[in-house]
Amino acid sequence: MPSNSDRSQSAAPSAGEAPPERRLSLLLLLVAANQRMTRLVERELSADGVEHAHYGTLSMLGAFGPLRLTEVARELGVPLTTASDVVRRLEGQGLVLRRQNPEDGRSFLFELSARGDREWRRGWGALQRINERLQAEIDEEGTRQVLIALGAAFARELGEP
Repeated sequence: MPSNSDRSQSAAPSAGEAPPERRLSLLLLLVAANQRMTRLVERELSADGVEHAHYGTLSMLGAFGPLRLTEVARELGVPLTTASDVVRRLEGQGLVLRRQNPEDGRSFLFELSARGDREWRRGWGALQRINERLQAEIDEEGTRQVLIALGAAFARELGEP
């Protein structure tokens, strides 16, 4: 049996054997941070009476829209089918509008409806409060660069452009 020093870092320890390193991996730290971030955003949005489900899509369309479905999927980092489901759900709730893309006449552009714009703006304060507290605790530019690098690394692993 190889010793811990011979074993690759990706190999799981044998039954009854302690892991070679007692600290969480980078991936587990990211998963835990994401879970906490999600709970924090849900709490802050709920305090303002805003539905948190798909608020990220509303924010993206509010800040950058109108967008093609492929752009929505790329920006959210989800498959096209997932983006389609989300946009369809938001359309059904009267929060998003679909219109013909004037550039090609075949694709569609998605943008916030007046109701979607009100919902997005209502929740914006919650996100700004979270952002202000984060900026008081972390180096924003350094963190931004790390997050961009992580996003690019994950995209490469997924074979995304």
